[in-house]
Amino acid sequence: MFELEDLGRIFSGQSDLCRIFDNFRLVDPQNGLSYRLDQGKLVLLACHGDPTEGLARQSQLQRRQLAKVELRDQKAKLLIAVPITCLCQPMVLELEKEIAGPGGDFQAVCSNCGNIPDILLELGNLASTDSFTGLYNKNTLELRLRRNLQEARDTGRSLCAAMVDIDNFKQINDLYGHTFGDEVILQIVALLRRHTDGGENWSARFGGDEFLTIFPGEDLPCVQRRCDALKQDIDLFPFRRGDQPVSVSVSIGTATFDPQTDTLSQFLDRVDRAMYQKKKQKKAVQL
Repeated sequence: MFELEDLGRIFSGQSDLCRIFDNFRLVDPQNGLSYRLDQGKLVLLACHGDPTEGLARQSQLQRRQLAKVELRDQKAKLLIAVPITCLCQPMVLELEKEIAGPGGDFQAVCSNCGNIPDILLELGNLASTDSFTGLYNKNTLELRLRRNLQEARDTGRSLCAAMVDIDNFKQINDLYGHTFGDEVILQIVALLRRHTDGGENWSARFGGDEFLTIFPGEDLPCVQRRCDALKQDIDLFPFRRGDQPVSVSVSIGTATFDPQTDTLSQFLDRVDRAMYQKKKQKKAVQL
């Protein structure tokens, strides 16, 4: 998800994107609106009848980056549309660059403005990841998981998931402050990656303090061993706020995808319920 500070960095000239492209704007194709960023706020612009409106709409519908070259005012323009989520709303970030005009050509523009494909790859990564943790965001989670589920149906490969939730995270924030809470999240994400990265595995931020990892091709006993080792490392990690040690734990639920009965939402619901069952069992033992 893009927050306003992410867009601010792009629009304010602090990134290569601003040096490469001539114009930027945010488009809401569904409602026919477009915006520019001004002093940290989105300012509404007229959008109707714009030649790039169709490209933005297709980019949003297909959920992928699209590009085209068109002739406008005797100049060739490279138009790129990148679907993003800004302030929890699906939008499209549009980029425009003049690539050929009087005395100019595409190769000359490219040689003077750097490596456009690498910059666009960086932008695509920003649009698909959670800006705080670096994990995939909720939108990307759904897209990738749909592909994984279809592959599991087609091939019969095992597909498992694990939901990780930080225990009593609100209490951690209330007692030790949100800055410390952020440190806890980042450390747990680092440990999550250490124990689950590899092969085709991938992780996403499911909620504020909830994380989902998908394990294509791994069976449930293998996933459970990974999760047990992760939980143990988190239990033993020396979290501290100043000189004060702080105990942090997580609850982890796991589930195997059933290609005969599970939809995406049903699969996510089962792994989420498995996590909450672990949490209930832990509370029962504490009582």
